[in-house]
Formats: sequence, C-alpha cells, structure tokens
Amino acid sequence: MADPLSIAASIVGIIAATFEGIGLLSGAINNIRHAPESLRSIQSELAQLKPLLARLDFAISETPAELVLSPEIKLALENCNRACTDFSVSLTHWTRHSNGDKSSFFDNAKIGVLRQRRIRLLNDQLSQSIKILSVTLDTAT
Repeated sequence: MADPLSIAASIVGIIAATFEGIGLLSGAINNIRHAPESLRSIQSELAQLKPLLARLDFAISETPAELVLSPEIKLALENCNRACTDFSVSLTHWTRHSNGDKSSFFDNAKIGVLRQRRIRLLNDQLSQSIKILSVTLDTAT
C-alpha cells in the first residue's frame, strides 16, 4: 500500500497542474472576441471547479482522509487537467486567423458550428469532474 503522505503530495501536485490548466483555458476563452454561448458556458464550469479544487487542497492538508486520496480523485483531476490543456491548445489553433480586436469569420464559424461536438464533450468532462469532486468532498468533510 502506498504511503498516504506521498499520495497526498501527488494529488496536491495534480491540483496545482489542474489550476494551471483551468487558467490556461480560461485565458484562451477570454481572448476570443464575441465568444459563442457554448464557450461562455465552459467559463461557468471552470468557475465552479476552482473553489472545489481549493476545498480539495484544504481537505488534503487538514485531514488527508482515504476517501479524498482515492485513485478516483487523482484520475478525475488528471482527466480535467488534460481536457482543459488539450482544449486550450485546440482553441488556439482554431482561432489562428483572428488577432487582437479582429475576429475572423472563418474562426467564428469553426467554433460556432463545426466544433460544437468537441465543446459539448469538454462541458461533459468538466461536469463529470465537478460531480466527482463535489461528492467526494461532501462525503469526506
């Protein structure tokens, strides 16, 4: 069985990486002028994740309960971080024709129409992460 302290340190590191991934994606969305509603809804999901991550970080530092240190939490955090980072890279690629104050019609069409499936998938992934973290934190604390 793994040492609880090393598991806690591992999860704290993943929490920090997830905060960074969320910040990266949030910044990429903020840089899109006239972002479609589907992207703005991602911002809402990201805003819900931030306090949960802070609560998880606090819970681990105060009472590293076995439930909080579970492999499911680690996996949920890793998936959330990967989803945010990958989507941020994709979003930057999709908006490469836009600059500063000027949005490219092609980029807007790509995001507004062609990439809706991918946007919904990210929303679903973020919602799942929120549910896992909420249930775990509510149970553990």
